[in-house]
Amino acid sequence: MIVDNSGNPIERPKSQEEVLDRLRGLLPKNKEQEKILATKIAELMEFNRKNKMKEVLKSDPEGIFEDNAKRKLRDDNWSSGRQYRRIASIPQDMVYVAEKIWGSDVLTNREKFKEAFVKDEAGRYCLTVDHKSI
Repeated sequence: MIVDNSGNPIERPKSQEEVLDRLRGLLPKNKEQEKILATKIAELMEFNRKNKMKEVLKSDPEGIFEDNAKRKLRDDNWSSGRQYRRIASIPQDMVYVAEKIWGSDVLTNREKFKEAFVKDEAGRYCLTVDHKSI
């Protein structure tokens, strides 16, 4: 709704049909416009994803990121028999965001995990090992 300086509406509220008509007028008219729209939507989604990840990084829930940094320095991420290695501690907020972007199998699918937590700069804060070793 558009308002004037005093806060009064300049235009009357639109009906659902009026809004749909206006949106239909914005539809891409050719392949080039479709490509531009798809690119802009992808850029916006990536921007929003990074902002959500940054919000979690700033808050450092439960001190996980600080603990991860210490673990990287100590390299004590191996089980007693050196059979298993802990490679990440991920806050639930970041798991939620990653699942929404990469799918519910982001923690079990090796390629998706690499995209979300190894290649992604914000995701690397979750790693307890050097990202090059994964």
